[in-house]
Amino acid sequence: MLHSPSRTTHSESTGRTHMKAWLALIVGGLLALGLTAIALTPSVESKTALAPRSDSESAARQFNHQISPRGRTALRRGVALSSGEGLQPAAVLAPLSLTIVVDTTVDLPLASLCTAAPSDCSLRGAVAYANTNPGTTISVPAGTYQLVISGGAVEGFNGDNAIGDLDITASNTAIVGAGAATTIIQQTRPDDRVIEVNPFLDPGFNFSISGVTISGGSETQAVGGGGLISGSIDNTVSVTNCVISGNSATGSGTLGGGGIAHTGGNLTISGTAFSGNSTSGSGGGVSYSAGDPFGRTPSTGTLSISGSTFTNNSSSSTAAGGGAADLFNYNAGIGTYSVDSSRFSGNNASGGSGGAINVESGPLTVTTSSFTGNHAAARGGAIDSADNTSVTFSRLVGNTVTLPVNGLSLFRSAGTLTADDNWWGSNSGPAANDFRASTGSITPATYLQLRMSASPGTICTGASSTLTADIKQRSVGSPLTTELNGLPAFPVPPATIFNNAVLGTLSGASTQFVAGVATATYTAGGTAGAGSADATADNQTVTASITVQTISTTDPADQTVCQGATANFSTTASGGGPFSYAWTLDGSPFNGDSPSINVPTTSLSVGSHTVMVTTTTACGSASQSATLAVQANTATTDPADQTVCKGATANFSTTASGTGPFHYAWTLDGSPFNGDSSSISVPTGSLSSGPHTVAVTTTGTCGSASQSATLTVGSPPVITLSTSNINMWPPNHSYHTFNASNFGASASGCDGDLTNSIVIASVASDELEDNPGGADGNTLNDIVIAADCKSVQLRTERDANLNGRVYTITFRVTDSQGNTTTATATVSVPVNGSNDTAINGPGPGYTVTSLCP
Repeated sequence: MLHSPSRTTHSESTGRTHMKAWLALIVGGLLALGLTAIALTPSVESKTALAPRSDSESAARQFNHQISPRGRTALRRGVALSSGEGLQPAAVLAPLSLTIVVDTTVDLPLASLCTAAPSDCSLRGAVAYANTNPGTTISVPAGTYQLVISGGAVEGFNGDNAIGDLDITASNTAIVGAGAATTIIQQTRPDDRVIEVNPFLDPGFNFSISGVTISGGSETQAVGGGGLISGSIDNTVSVTNCVISGNSATGSGTLGGGGIAHTGGNLTISGTAFSGNSTSGSGGGVSYSAGDPFGRTPSTGTLSISGSTFTNNSSSSTAAGGGAADLFNYNAGIGTYSVDSSRFSGNNASGGSGGAINVESGPLTVTTSSFTGNHAAARGGAIDSADNTSVTFSRLVGNTVTLPVNGLSLFRSAGTLTADDNWWGSNSGPAANDFRASTGSITPATYLQLRMSASPGTICTGASSTLTADIKQRSVGSPLTTELNGLPAFPVPPATIFNNAVLGTLSGASTQFVAGVATATYTAGGTAGAGSADATADNQTVTASITVQTISTTDPADQTVCQGATANFSTTASGGGPFSYAWTLDGSPFNGDSPSINVPTTSLSVGSHTVMVTTTTACGSASQSATLAVQANTATTDPADQTVCKGATANFSTTASGTGPFHYAWTLDGSPFNGDSSSISVPTGSLSSGPHTVAVTTTGTCGSASQSATLTVGSPPVITLSTSNINMWPPNHSYHTFNASNFGASASGCDGDLTNSIVIASVASDELEDNPGGADGNTLNDIVIAADCKSVQLRTERDANLNGRVYTITFRVTDSQGNTTTATATVSVPVNGSNDTAINGPGPGYTVTSLCP
């Protein structure tokens, strides 16, 4: 075999050439023996004849048996061996597409009839059956199938199905288990692998295995393939939904492949888990090359790995590496490699490069795969590439290398290595040592970033929003769409993605990013404000903001207005709009859809009214109410007109209605009068007679009202006499009575007709007496005023000396206010003709005045 140009140690370089030299020795030995063809006849166990092989291939396979130390002599021409020993019939018929069912877990080589009889079809017997019946499908039910027959050193690469590993020698054989969790094929011997496929290196050989676990294989003869070895020119092998665990391949110069070693043709691995496999060479999980072991060309092939996991596999080679997989071309083979939707974690190239994958030669394309926690001693904690490699839409986090400058995740040893649109565990992309080459750090053109959104971003209290976190945001350019479909889910629970909900709670949160996407439900609590939640992917945390709203309205202020005024009401709404408003007045719809209204009160009754507004939004409705108090306008009664006598006090009052308190302003003839009272007293002593205006303005809460009254101040009393002088006739010594009526006296005043109120105020007399003081000069008894002052008696004298006397009567009238007026009348005593003497004018005499009480 040709070794990879990247390998440098002697042991692994010579190991890679060992198989080719060994096979050359086989061919050379045959030529030395002069063998040109070996005719084989079917054994008694053979169910059908097989198609003939070329002489060289047949001879080579037989010689392979000859040089295997079994304690037997060399084969001779014409000697026929059983198929159980690995010999093939001379003719091969077309595949029969048979299906046989294994019916015992015991390792019995001879239980190969595989009929309906019980326990006649062991797993090893089924393989023997299939080796003589190409195209057979071996159905392996649930169970643990332990291989207990030692093969020892002869089983390095032998082909003897009766011992050691299971040897698949017929093309188109398929092993189908009941599921890797229940169908387990386990090697119990310390120096044998589990399955050897196409040990005679036939070209165009096809094999498939699915639904089984292959474990416990331990290949120690430096050939490779601790769990399974396969491959040759134009071979096709598929491994589907299997578990390859706890296998190893050791020995100086081993081909490697602790789990699987494949050389030549195509290897397809899907849905398969590789764990805990190891090799002292390269490729702890898988060692792959398209090169044919015989060196036949052109030998091309494709390695396809999809939907698979590689966990805690290891290689200890110091020449190459590949804790999970080692990929290389040799013997002029041309291989291409693709990996998608697969997970590589915890793999270790403890002596070499490529903690997960070591690309020695040939192009590799990696998409939608995850590389975490892998380690390499030399270069490339995840991948070391010496050819053209592309890594896209993948996750590269937490990988390590002994010297960080040798690429914590990726290292380009030669060729090209591009790594665009990958997630590096941080929105800032790869760190300085994450992606390296011998020339220094490599910065990808684009890398993926974590983002999170909330839909909707504004919600009501108690409502929910969907949080979506993904790593699809590209550092440059538009985000990815479906490119991450198939990316292995991460992180591993119990790690959480969503946390730190503010003003809300989280539910239904994804525990892993699937296809790069995780979701959760944020439910707002009862408090409005700035809500948020965090999402974390590896070393990056982002926050999504959620505006939590609730409908909140202010209470319209109560209003107190006077009847006829307009009351204004308004409310202010907050929360998520748009808002709509419905107002009612005393329970009846009022006005339109507006945050404020005007309420005219002209037609409203005085008293209390209820105004209510209901505000509606997407967050529900809220109602508020206010009281409208309508107050009565100020009104007053008209003070009554007053007519009083001068000097009397006139009383005026008004009664106010409406809404108090009330204040009063009185005026008298336009001038302010008295104080703030509903009634006043107006003294009239200083007022002129006649009319006066008394006015009052009453002011209450709801305006003012003015009223006025007329104050009439009456005139003083007046006495009117129809005659002011009468004669008292005849003069004698008798008394004569006089009163107001004698003079036709009448009186009036502010109190009305005062005639009956006329009294005699005083009486005065003048005596024309020549001897005053005489015996008859005493006139005090000449005037007698009645007790009620209504009348007066006057006495006349015959004495001539008294003739011509004049009595002066003063009449007086007083109104109710004490206003007094007087009128004077006279009573004259005529002169007696016979006795009269001339009156020479008034002479000395007496004036007698008598006042009524």
